[in-house]
Amino acid sequence: MATESAQLIVEAINLLRTTIGASGATANQVQGNVAANVADTGNPVKIGGKVSTGPAATPIGRRVDAWLGAFGEQVVSLGGAAGIGDGGNAWQLAQSVVDGIGRPLAVIPAYYDGVNVRYGRGDVNGAAVVAKGGSSIATGQVNLTAANGTLIVAARAGRQKVTITPTSATVFYVGAAAGVTAGTGLYVAAGASITLDTAAAIYGIGAAAVTVTYIEFY
Repeated sequence: MATESAQLIVEAINLLRTTIGASGATANQVQGNVAANVADTGNPVKIGGKVSTGPAATPIGRRVDAWLGAFGEQVVSLGGAAGIGDGGNAWQLAQSVVDGIGRPLAVIPAYYDGVNVRYGRGDVNGAAVVAKGGSSIATGQVNLTAANGTLIVAARAGRQKVTITPTSATVFYVGAAAGVTAGTGLYVAAGASITLDTAAAIYGIGAAAVTVTYIEFY
């Protein structure tokens, strides 16, 4: 019985061995095949990861190394394909370049605009940065009649707002389709302007013939 027990113990120890030897990289102990802070080699049987500037895409089902930064911090890839809103950038636990001490990972607000993931912005003091107005503008003039709806501005993806102003003191109405009428459109008082925060097309019809000007921000 004692011999069988001893044999079982030896077999259990052998199952734990990854290399067999006397000392160092060949010691009789559970360990990886290379030491820390040296060039990586061999198949991934390790606790930790590999320092990398960015791993290549790997097919589903493959074994891979954990992605670490220069100080051993975990690097996390956020988002999919890169877009206007910085989608696809890599983020990692912040650390001091001098001492390498890890700091908490910040919570970064993200918003989906229907196409891209867009990240919230902040200034050097940590205050949120809110975009005010677009980086481009467009202007124009359109003649409205009292008979039929007329397109004032076409739909524009990314437009933030548009302001419409008549050139004379004439009532007009705005709506979302060419069929807008005085009975269905939004009333704009004589001589008044209207600002709409929309990327959709805007149509108009006048109580009488009137020219309207517009400026859009996008």
